[in-house]
Amino acid sequence: KELLEEGQALGLQVVVKRRGETLVDVCGGFKSPYSLEPVEGDTLFNCFSVSKGVAAAAVWRLIAQGRLSLDDPVTKYWPEFATMGGQKKKLVTVSHVLSHQSQLQMAGVDEMARDPYFVCDSGSMLRVLEESPLEGTPGKGDAKYHFLTFGWLVDGIVRGVTGGQSLAEYIAADIAAPLGIQEELMIGLGGAGGTEARKGRLATLVLSKSVQLLTKVADGQPKKDVEVEAPTTVPSASHSDSEEDVESDVEGGEGPRDDTKMRRPPAGPSLLLNPTFFNNPRIREASIPAANGHFTARALCSLYNRLASEASEAGPSAGGARLIEGTGWSEHVMEQGASGGATAKDLSIQGGGARFVGGFTVYHKAHAHASPPPPPPPRCC
Repeated sequence: KELLEEGQALGLQVVVKRRGETLVDVCGGFKSPYSLEPVEGDTLFNCFSVSKGVAAAAVWRLIAQGRLSLDDPVTKYWPEFATMGGQKKKLVTVSHVLSHQSQLQMAGVDEMARDPYFVCDSGSMLRVLEESPLEGTPGKGDAKYHFLTFGWLVDGIVRGVTGGQSLAEYIAADIAAPLGIQEELMIGLGGAGGTEARKGRLATLVLSKSVQLLTKVADGQPKKDVEVEAPTTVPSASHSDSEEDVESDVEGGEGPRDDTKMRRPPAGPSLLLNPTFFNNPRIREASIPAANGHFTARALCSLYNRLASEASEAGPSAGGARLIEGTGWSEHVMEQGASGGATAKDLSIQGGGARFVGGFTVYHKAHAHASPPPPPPPRCC
C-alpha cells in the first residue's frame, strides 16, 4: 500500500502460499499508465530475470523425466554448440549453464547493440552461441551473470533433448499445463498475436519518474501542472526530462537511446537494458527466455509452492501434478548453496553475496557484506 501511495510502484500483485494454503492474495494500483485500469489477479507482468528460475525448473523437469543429467556436456544434446571454440567448448556442462559458469555471458552483445530486435530471432541467437568462443574456462572462478544468454543456452539444450521443442513450448506443455496456469505463466506471449490476444491483461512497465507522474495525475493534479522529480531512494535510470518524453517512452516501448548509466554489461545495448523497451509488442511476443517471461504472482507462487512441496519430507500437497519429484533438487540447491555453487561478486546481484546453484539464486547471510553495499545500478535483466 505504501509503495502505491508514495508513487514507488504503478501496480503490483502479492501472493503467499504455505504448504499449499493461500495466505495472501492481493493486488492494487494500475496496469497501464494514464488509463487507470486496475491491476487484477490475472494481469500479466513481464518479470524479466524471474524468467530464469522458470527456465531452470524446465531443466529439472527434464531430469525428473530421465531425459537429462546435470553432469552431461551440452554437446550431448546440442552438438552444434561446439561449432566454434575448440575442445574447451565441449567441457561446458548443463550444470555450468545453470550456475552461470559457461563463459558465454557476452555472446551476441555486438549484434544486439547494432539491432536490439536481434533478440527476437531465437535461431540467430542460438547460432551466435554456437559460433562464439568461450570467455574463460567453464566451471572455473566466480559466476559471471549471463543476463540474457542464460535463456538461450537452456533453450538450445531443451531443443536438443526434446527433438526441436523450444523452451517456451516445453514450459507451456510440461510445467504450466500440468499446474493449470497456461494463461498465467509463459515465455513471451505465445508468439505472434499474443499481445493482441491478451491486450486487456498486460501490465505496462514504466520508469520510476513516470510512476510519480501517474500517481499525481490520479490524485487529480492536471498533468501540465505536475512537476516530476526523480526519487532519491531509488537509483535513477535513464529517463526523459519532459512529460511528453515520459509518455513516449512508456507507450512506444522505445525508451531513450543515450543511456549510459544502466548498461549491463558496460558494452551492452542500451535499449535492451531499458525496461520500457519491453512494452514493445515485438519484444513481448518473442522468446527471450531469460528476460521476457510474462507471469502473474499467483502462477509463480503455484509453481514454487509445487517445487517446495515436492522437496519437503511431507511431499506434495494433495492433488496436482508432480514436476521434479525424485530429482534431489532441494538437496542439490541447499547443500551446494551453503558449501559450493558459483558465487556472484557482482554487487548488483543481492549485494554480491549470492550463489547460483541449479539455476536458482541462493543467498546466505554469511556471504553478505558486513555493512550494506552501495545501491546497485538499475537493471531489467
